[in-house]
Amino acid sequence: MIRQLRWKFVLINMSLVLVILLSLCAVLMATTQDSLRRDSLTALDQAVTLSGDNTPSFSAHLSPEGENNYPLFGTEKVQLPYFTVQITGQNSLLVLANQFFDTSDQDTLLQVVNDALEYPSDTGPINRGDYQLRFLRVNTILGYRIAFVDLTQEQSTLTSLARNLVFVSLGTLAVFFGISLLLAQWAVRPVEKSWKQQRQFVADASHELKTP
Repeated sequence: MIRQLRWKFVLINMSLVLVILLSLCAVLMATTQDSLRRDSLTALDQAVTLSGDNTPSFSAHLSPEGENNYPLFGTEKVQLPYFTVQITGQNSLLVLANQFFDTSDQDTLLQVVNDALEYPSDTGPINRGDYQLRFLRVNTILGYRIAFVDLTQEQSTLTSLARNLVFVSLGTLAVFFGISLLLAQWAVRPVEKSWKQQRQFVADASHELKTP
């Protein structure tokens, strides 16, 4: 009975600690993911207004549609790797700006752009080959303009954070398990003492009753 009571005490403590840890980890992951997402969206807002050194254009069969109108040029510096493309009414695609991206593979580039054009909303993630991107699709006076930023750093940060949270949580659970065992022994000590006294009293009373 005392052993069951002790383990019940440990189980309750560990359940409470586990719920608290899971809640903290979930909140931390959600806030970090939201912060990284807002950073990439800010970078997209900046990248979509930039026009760096133009690279040679090439023709592609594209049929863009859009509503929002954005200014053509901007001066803010984008903090993430990005590239920006312009699609004109003649279905011509032009790389307007590029920072740390290899856009020489035109087939993959066209697939990425078409994925962005076919996406149901104006922004979202795209995974195509080696590209892990988030895009922003807008409509300018010349046609569609699409900015892409790299998601590798964002995903790496979230993966590293999740791994660290798992290790920290396991270590915390191990520490609290030891503490819970000590607390359980301390908490049930009065009960154990009372139980032993009660058993001793019953034994003594039984002995007295049996003695002639």
